[in-house]
Amino acid sequence: EMRTVLGTNVITQENNEFSAGTLDASGIASASTSNEKQTFWSLENYLTYNKTVNDIHAFTGLLGISWQESNNFFINQSARNYPSDFLKYNNLGAGSDNRSVGSNARRHALNSYFGRINYSLMGKYLFTVTGRADGSSKFGENNKFSFFPSAALAWRISDESFLANHRLISNLKLRTSYGLTGNSEIPPYSSLSLLSSNYRTVWNGVAVGGTGLNRLANPDLRWEKTAQYDIGVELGLFNNRISVEADYYYRKTTDMLLDAPVPQSSGYAIIRKNVGSMENKGVELSINTVNIHTANVTWNTSFNISMNR
Repeated sequence: EMRTVLGTNVITQENNEFSAGTLDASGIASASTSNEKQTFWSLENYLTYNKTVNDIHAFTGLLGISWQESNNFFINQSARNYPSDFLKYNNLGAGSDNRSVGSNARRHALNSYFGRINYSLMGKYLFTVTGRADGSSKFGENNKFSFFPSAALAWRISDESFLANHRLISNLKLRTSYGLTGNSEIPPYSSLSLLSSNYRTVWNGVAVGGTGLNRLANPDLRWEKTAQYDIGVELGLFNNRISVEADYYYRKTTDMLLDAPVPQSSGYAIIRKNVGSMENKGVELSINTVNIHTANVTWNTSFNISMNR
C-alpha cells in the first residue's frame, strides 16, 4: 500500500493602530502598521506491507520519507506627530517624529527517512524495530543528519498453554524497549554567525553606523539525543477485574543544546553548543479495578504512583 499526504498552512496577518492626538495626554498623534506571513508545507510518503502466514507469523513493514519547511516574514513601521488625525495609519510618512521601520525573515526545514518492522509469532511473541534519519537545517554543516533507532520486545505469557484458562491470571505480559530520540527545538540559524546593524563607531570625528557579526558560529552544533530503556509487566487478575502495570525506566539526555558563555575578550557573550548531560530513572505503578459492573451501575477505581530521580 502506498500513501502520500500533502499538507500546507498559510497565515497572513495585518495589524493597524492609530492613536489620535486628542486622545493622547501629550496631544501627539501616533500610528503603526505591521504585516506577517507564515507558510508551512509538508510532503509525506508511506509504503506499507502486511503478510500473515498460517495464523502463526504476522509481519508488517513500513518505509517512509518526508519533507517539511516553514517560512516566516514580518515587517512593521511606525511614526508620531501627524499634522492631522484624518490620515490615521494610511500615510506613515506624514509623521515627523520617531519614524521607525523593522523587518525579519526566517526559514527552517526538516527531511526524514524512516522505517518500521513489526513481527508477531503466534500472537505471543512480539517484536518491533524502527529506525529514522532526521536532518534539520538548524544544525552545523557536517551534523545536520542523525540516526535514531528503537526496538521493543514483548511476551504474552498468559497465552502460553500452562496459563490457559487460569482461574486467577487472565493477562500477563512482559515487555522491554530501547529508543533514541532527537531534539531540534532551537531557533533557526543557531549554528551560524548572524549580522547586526546596531553598531556605532567614530570615523574622522563623525559617528557612523556599521554592520558586523553579533554571535559566534558553531559548525559542530548537532542534535540533542535522549536514550531510554524500559522494562515493564502487565498483570490482569480475575478476568481483568484487577489490572496492574509496573515499569522501570532509565533515560539519559546527551549533547544538550544550551547557550554557553565565552570570554568577554572575544567580543561576544555566548555561543550555542552541545553541553552536558542529564539522567532520569524511576518506577511507575498503576492499579485499576472494576468493583461493580452491571447494566445500571459501574464503579471503577484507579491508583497510580511514580518515583523519579
